[in-house]
Formats: sequence, C-alpha cells, structure tokens
Amino acid sequence: MANDFIDTALVELAGLSADPTQRHEALTAIGAALLRRPALGGQLVARFCAAPQDAPAMQDLGDLLDHALENARMAQEGGLKRGRDFLRAVDDAIILADGQGRLGSTHRLMLAGLWARNGLPAPDVLAINDTDEEMAELLSQASLGQDGDAIVGSLFDSLIEQADGDVGELHAALQESFPAMPPGMREHLVAYILTRPGAINLRLACFWLLDAAADLRLDAAEGLAARLARGELPGDIMPTLVILRSWMPEDAARAAVDRLLRDAMRAGIATPAATPATWTCHRIQATLPDGGGAQSIAVALQLGRERKMGMVLLKQGFGIKDAFVLPCTSASEQKRMTRQMAEDTGAQDIPPPVLARLLSQALADGLARNLPPAPGLIEVAALCGLTNLRPEPLETEAMIAALGPAATIPTLPAALRDQLVSASGQWWQRHPIAQSWFEENDEAHAALEGAKTARARNSALWKWLELRRVWWTRIIAQAAMVLDAAGHPDANSFTATALALQGGQKLKDIPVMSYIHEQTVQAWLHDGPDDGDIDEDPLTSANMDMSDPKPEREGELSRLLKGKGVSGDWIDGYLVGIVIAPKGVPPNRWIAPIMEKVVNVLDPASLQRFLDIILLRFNMSAELADDGTRMEKALSVRTGQAQREWAAGFTAAQASFKSAWSGKSLAPDDKAMGRTVSAAAQSGFQPGEVEILARWINARFVRSMG
Repeated sequence: MANDFIDTALVELAGLSADPTQRHEALTAIGAALLRRPALGGQLVARFCAAPQDAPAMQDLGDLLDHALENARMAQEGGLKRGRDFLRAVDDAIILADGQGRLGSTHRLMLAGLWARNGLPAPDVLAINDTDEEMAELLSQASLGQDGDAIVGSLFDSLIEQADGDVGELHAALQESFPAMPPGMREHLVAYILTRPGAINLRLACFWLLDAAADLRLDAAEGLAARLARGELPGDIMPTLVILRSWMPEDAARAAVDRLLRDAMRAGIATPAATPATWTCHRIQATLPDGGGAQSIAVALQLGRERKMGMVLLKQGFGIKDAFVLPCTSASEQKRMTRQMAEDTGAQDIPPPVLARLLSQALADGLARNLPPAPGLIEVAALCGLTNLRPEPLETEAMIAALGPAATIPTLPAALRDQLVSASGQWWQRHPIAQSWFEENDEAHAALEGAKTARARNSALWKWLELRRVWWTRIIAQAAMVLDAAGHPDANSFTATALALQGGQKLKDIPVMSYIHEQTVQAWLHDGPDDGDIDEDPLTSANMDMSDPKPEREGELSRLLKGKGVSGDWIDGYLVGIVIAPKGVPPNRWIAPIMEKVVNVLDPASLQRFLDIILLRFNMSAELADDGTRMEKALSVRTGQAQREWAAGFTAAQASFKSAWSGKSLAPDDKAMGRTVSAAAQSGFQPGEVEILARWINARFVRSMG
C-alpha cells in the first residue's frame, strides 16, 4: 500500500512538471496525506536512499519528503502527536539506511538540506563518514593544515559567488550542509571563516549569533572574540553586536558577547559614525494571525532604482520564525507582490511604529522560550531603519488597553457593545484568515473523541475552549492591533470581542467562539485516523451510504432542519457554489461543512437521510446550473429572505474553498458576480440581478465542465 501511494504520487508529480503552481498544490496535499501515516514517511526515506545518487526520481522523492517534513514540524509545534510520530519514523528510517550502508554522500547532503530548511535537528548519522572515501578524504584535508584551509577557502569563495554576495543565501547554503559535515568539521569551518577578511564574513558571524543551535552561537561569539584579541575586529560592528546581544537567549554565547563588548570598550575600539544607506519603506503589510498564531509581514523597500521585499513570519509562542529579503526586478514586480499578498491573505497596511511594536513583542515572545529570532531579521531590520529594535514583552491586557477603541467601547450602552460582539460572527466573510481559526491539537481531539453522544461532544469542546480563552483573547487582540493601525472599520468589533473575552463573557454568547467551536468539530470530522487508509474519510466511508437515495419528499428537508439554524436555501446556494467552482472540490471536503451544521442536532437515524437529501440536491444543482432558464426560475420563486440565505450559502462555499475559487482562475465577470452575490447576502438582489446571475451560473458551469 505504501509503495502504491508513493508510486501514484510520483506519477502525478511527473505529469505536473510543466505547471509549478499545480505541482506545488499537489505536493502540499500529498505532504498532508503522508503525515497521517508515519510508516509512509519511513518508506519514502527508504525509497530515497535506495535510489541511485544520480537518479532523476531523487528530486521528486526529495520534494515529497520536504513537504511532509514541513507538515510534520507544524503539526508538532501545534501539539499534534502525529507530527512527532512522523519525525521519529523518518529519523529511524535514516538510521536504518545508514546501518545498511545505503546512505551515499549525495543522499546525506540532500537529506541534511531538507532537515535544515525545515528548521529540524538532523539525525547525527547524516554526517559523512569514512564509508564515502572520496568525500571523507576531501573533508579531512579541508580540516587540517594550510592545504586544508586553501580547500575550504576555495569552497567558501565558490559559495559566495553562487550567493552573489547575499549573506542570507550564503548562510542558508552553509546551514544546509552543516548536518552532513563530520564531527569537528563545522567548528573548524566557522573558525576559519571568521579569520578571513571581508565584511560578508562578519555579517555571517552575526547570523550565527542567532542560530537555533546554542553551540554554534557560542562558536560564533568566541570567533569574534578571537578577532578582537588579534586586533582584527572593526569598530563599525559594535552597534550591531549591542543590539544582537539583546536578541540572544541568556546563555554562554550571550555572556561571551557581553565580555567581547566590555573588552572592546576597555581597548578603546572606536565606533565610526554610522552612515547607512537610507531605504524608503513604501508599504508595510501585516496579516491577521491565523489559528496557530502565525502572522506574516511584508515591507516594500526602495533605494534609488533598487527594490526589495522584506518578509517576516511571526508565531505566537515561537517568536520570529523566519525573516528574509527578496530582491525585486522592477517596481511593477514589487507592486504585484504587495497586491497579491493583500488579495491572498487579506493583509492590512500598517505604519512603521506598529511594525516595530510587532517585532519587539515577537522577539520577547521567542526569548521567553530561549528561542532567538530568525537570523534574517538582521537584514530586514537594517533595511527598515530599525536600528534600536529591542525585545519588549506586551501582556494581552496591555495590548488591548493600547487599542484606540478600547477607551470608548466600555462607555457605550450595553446594546451597542453586544452589537459589536455579535458582528464577530461575520468576520470570516471579510477576513479569509479567520477561516483557519479552530483548534487542531491532541487535547481538543481527545475531548471530542472521549464523548459518546453529540451533546456530550458539544459540551466537552466548550469546556476545552474555556481553557483556551487566554489564547484566543491574544489572537483576537493581535488582530485588533493590526486592524486598528490600518484604520479598518472592524477594529471596533475585534476590540469589543477581545474585551468581552478578557472580561469573562460566556463563550457561547460570543459568535466568533461559536464559529471556532463549529470549525473545530468540522476539522476533527474531516481528520482521518492516523495509519489508516489514505483514501479513507470518516464522512465517505463510515457515515455515507453511496447507493441511490430515495427521492426527497415535499418539505422533508425543511422538517429535518426546523429550528436547527440552517435552511435549505442556504444549502442550495452552497451547493451551486461547489458545482460551478473553477476547480473541483472532492465530496468528502464539501460535505463536511454542511454536516457540521447539523451533526450536533440531528439524531443518528435522521443523519443518513439528511446526507441522502444533500446528494440529491447536489445533483439537482448541477442540472439547474446546466440550464440558465431553469436556474433563473428556481431563484426567482424564492422569497427575498430565501434569496439572501441562498446568496449567503453561495458566498460560504467560495470562502470555504479558496483554492477552488482562486483569484488566478477567475475572469473579471466571475469576480464582479462574486461581489454581487456577497452583497445580496446582506441586502438581497436588486432588480434584474437574478437573471444576470442565472446566465452567469450557466456560463460558469459550462466552463467548469469543459
């Protein structure tokens, strides 16, 4: 079964070699599937190590493993045991391959790069040893004497040339090779690099001061101290070291930097007046945090005709996870990147002081767990003119108090405050990232799995969410900070909701928490068991009878849904949104959101019939979409309220499956009609719009089927 899955994945990737976008989407989906079966990870490593070192398949196998490792790392960070299990399985497979003599130098180097790129500690056995005679001889020469230094120097100069002098790319290339180096080789290489003249070597040392490995941070600090002792440390690096020591965990490496700074001061090392090039920040964008606490920042920069993008990834509990600078070939490319970020993520424009605030509190957040920031922050901060950036912790209460609306909201009448909190039920429609707001961790899953009835499951999850009140208060407050800085009208609603959570308001009375509750159950239902059949889904395999259902009786669905908070009109609109989507959505994915709305309120005997009717209506939606006249009639006979609910269901389908309704696949009329339907969900359709909508649905259906 494992080989069948991997073979199928390789065939699919081979067929997508000419389409990078679809290939990436396929790798993402396959990587997530691999995570559910640690045994597949071990088999993938075995296939990789069995492949000849020059085999073309190694690239595809490596890409599969790369995406699986990324998923496993994120799962582990999010508290999912499957992430730890997968990483343990692939590590064990590498150890086994080494014991069997199937790890060549190319295998080791490629695997070392994969582990390093994903921020994971690599297995020790990846270090090249004397079983690879040619590589071992080269590395042993490179670690001994003047001839060895000449070899290292030549290799290092080659890396600098390949990186085109970019310290970030040079650092990444070295980091990816470190796990494959024999014991002692890395230390020798770092020490040697720090003896060489040139600004790039000192900048590289600064990157290493922020390395995730404490021993490498200490090697870098001691290498800089040795340069100072030889009188070879320029004064212009001192301001940078003063800043960096505040970004470092309080350990031996930071103590070594403190001693270096004291020794430099005693030696009277002059610090020349700084005259850095002044880059202009044209635009700073920040996303709202996702459900895992991750938040992206992009800064559009210009110096003369040169343009760059500074990129930073923050994550609650982990600090600054990634930071790097991307060169832009032109102003138009830079504008395209900023426009795409706004469209894809809903990123908001923020002023420079808020950028500094976000970075300083993220620095403190990471250091609270002894995690230094991503080394690339050095370059981003320098280009953005943040020459005095320091860690500054900010408690959630203080964050909320500093929000502009926080001063006036408590003085509003209770009805107006409740109205602002109630508006949180619509956030997901205006802020796509809110669709990721749900609990996906072992504790939440255990609470759901331990309940024997729908009511018990409902209650257990509410109890779990109460334990997570502090987390969600912080997420919403952080989002409110961005929206407040951007002048977004939803800042009031986010602030009011954060205040309500902070004040202990009952979670069930806060719509966004009900949404998080629903999304969590939905994600759990969609989440197949680990080490099961990859293609098995709890909705399609256990709950759905795929035989032809009996025809729907008049009023049957309405009776099933009476008092359940969802209507047949909403479901019909949702189903049309699935039927005509530019990219197909698998049944097990689109059924889950509908089932979630009723799984806690329908008894088991009614649930199967509900699913039968949904399948019938799905087929009917396809028939109507194929006939514009019938579709127009089906829409026109609905009441105004029913049309609004239909529009809300259609909009929900678009919002729930962004990849199926990707902006890249939409024509201008698709986007325009999407806005029309979204508006109709609030105020109804205007005269003539239903006719236009029906024609568009028919045209969209024809295109999708073609």
